Amino acid sequence: MSETTEFKDVYEAIASVSPNRQNILYTVLEEDAFGEKAFFSDDKLVWESTKGGFFSQNQEEVGKLHDSGQATAAGKKLFCDCLGGEKRLVICGGGHVSMPVIQLGAAAARPVTLRANTLKATAEDIAAALDAAGIAHNPVAWYPDAFILPEAQVSDLWDLDIYRDGKIYLQSLSSMMPPLVLGAQAGEDILDMCAAPGGKTTQIAALTQGQAHLTACEMSIPRAEKLEANLGRQGAKNVPVMRIDARELDEFFRFDRILLDAPCTGTGTVISDNEKSLRGLTEQLLNKCARSQRALLDRALGALKPGGTLVYSTCSILPQENEDALQEALDKHMDCELIPLDGTPSESEARRAQEAGKEPRIESNALTEAIAAGHVSSVANGMPGTLTIPPSRDFEGFYIALIRKRS
Repeated sequence: MSETTEFKDVYEAIASVSPNRQNILYTVLEEDAFGEKAFFSDDKLVWESTKGGFFSQNQEEVGKLHDSGQATAAGKKLFCDCLGGEKRLVICGGGHVSMPVIQLGAAAARPVTLRANTLKATAEDIAAALDAAGIAHNPVAWYPDAFILPEAQVSDLWDLDIYRDGKIYLQSLSSMMPPLVLGAQAGEDILDMCAAPGGKTTQIAALTQGQAHLTACEMSIPRAEKLEANLGRQGAKNVPVMRIDARELDEFFRFDRILLDAPCTGTGTVISDNEKSLRGLTEQLLNKCARSQRALLDRALGALKPGGTLVYSTCSILPQENEDALQEALDKHMDCELIPLDGTPSESEARRAQEAGKEPRIESNALTEAIAAGHVSSVANGMPGTLTIPPSRDFEGFYIALIRKRS
């Protein structure tokens, strides 16, 4: 019997080796081997999901990949996750129905997180209310309006006035990032393209103190009704909700900024040991989402005003939904360019600086500053300048990119 058949699953294989060794989990992200997984320890194949499959055939080449993030071996994209050391969440899938997220050690659920709704209350007001209720809370270094409740349950908040009166919004930290990167300003025309249930829409309203011309779009009637209810509860006034498919947005519309948090497979949100969160993650779902995302991106870039910006985000870690989709959109919309989120200048800024003999200007925002300060970690993906944030104790996994239409 070969070494790779000794273990009934990857959990048992990981548990069998020393955490001090170089332990890496790989997943194929494309083509006929899509979803195949393997566990290597010190460059040796210990376990594979498909006996005699891609990893057996390309063991030597795969064993040379030692960094977390996306990589290529034998002409195929892989996701690599280095294990060992401190206990942490481990991604071991690529969107296949069996894409689990496991943890070395005890399973960990993310803590409750929320933000102050500054249309109705200040962060100081919320901190005082949590203190009065005896609920421990920690600040979020990169977003002063956000809180982490390390010991609380959501139900602990239900009877509080700050909850009933819409002075807080329960929202994941990952979900708070795209509106911050969008950087909406008072007086601008803003579109939240796939808006329900309204967390990001109400956050944009709060960040602009209700002074932007904000529009929300949601094609599902029940979800649109929930969106409208949340807008009302949060005090976000004069925000029209268009109950249409955003892919069919009228050519008449033009916006200064668009947030496209696209429907996706949700592969970045899977929590360890949660079989329910794995249900429905199929290749068919991935293909359906990828088609929709490309159509949404096409329409979003077409709806930008010259000089306008688009934030594209998903709660997926798969290239088919992220950098692959974005690259296709940029290839089609040659009047748009990527604004890097990795501390490098855009192509047009690099050219301008070179012609002027000056240092290029690097654009920054809450996310780039958080990464520079070490508060948020990212892993490499196939499109430099865009970011993939891996799942962790505090964050759901997500992808984010910033695009501008040239003036």
